[in-house]
Amino acid sequence: MAVTLTQDASGVAVVDVAGEIDLSTCAEFGATLHRAVDASPCHVAVVDLDLVEFLAACGLAVLIETHRHAGRLGGRLQLVVHAAAPAVRSLRFLPPGGPDVEVTPAGPRVVHEARPAPPGGPGHVPERPPP
Repeated sequence: MAVTLTQDASGVAVVDVAGEIDLSTCAEFGATLHRAVDASPCHVAVVDLDLVEFLAACGLAVLIETHRHAGRLGGRLQLVVHAAAPAVRSLRFLPPGGPDVEVTPAGPRVVHEARPAPPGGPGHVPERPPP
């Protein structure tokens, strides 16, 4: 797993993740996400999961805990992922009221801002990714 942590001009933490999030990487993943939320003046972190090849249940638990941590600080956690990315399948198991998830069509994009929750409310992921 490779993780890059940056901050945009508005203070939102941007976390780019690549590789596998599994038992061997969950602790590092969680520590990085908590650091991102804590370092952001607005306690908002956007996590780009486009390059995540595998997202285990422990990774989902880290996302839920970080979402709760950000909420306690008055912030939030937002996940962004292309519809064709492998991680999108695992995100369907996030509970209602979990982190905001934005599923975008495949293609180039820049993720450096927190976006509003998608239709269907926080944690909503479509039943099937678009073709």
